[in-house]
Amino acid sequence: MAFFKSLGSKLRGLFSVEIIPPPAVVAAQFANLAQEIHDLEDPLEKAVRDVMMPSIQANFDAEGRPAWAPLAEGTQEIRGDAGPILQQSGALMASATSFGIWEIDSAAGQAFISGIDPFYGGFHMSGTSVMPSREFIMIQPEDAERIAEIFGEHVDDAIQHVQIGI
Repeated sequence: MAFFKSLGSKLRGLFSVEIIPPPAVVAAQFANLAQEIHDLEDPLEKAVRDVMMPSIQANFDAEGRPAWAPLAEGTQEIRGDAGPILQQSGALMASATSFGIWEIDSAAGQAFISGIDPFYGGFHMSGTSVMPSREFIMIQPEDAERIAEIFGEHVDDAIQHVQIGI
């Protein structure tokens, strides 16, 4: 708020303005808020651990969301059964649901998968000329909503921490 002080009757028509809090204080608080919000490592890591990793696990558990194509008859004969799809040894699921495959780039505001072992995971994601795509890493609509909530909470926490007094 701005408060006005009268300089008295000798200086008719003149007045001074005192801004409380001073603009320098407000600017410093906004700079602190910007720094708090800019540090995205915690919300990115939370989004990966609390949203993406469980979502990937849910994709394996449901055999796709949407459902994956069934195994080819030849594959079923080799395996001796029809499922669960992409879980014969468990290695792909274990890798895809681990935090270790993720890279967090807080400066860029990104979390991304840097690589999946075993190597054939990429073939399942994209498909081949003889095998349909079975995407096990994908953002579901409810994942996007929860990730947005996590970043909203991050901004709210930053505001509370800085306590902007305007």
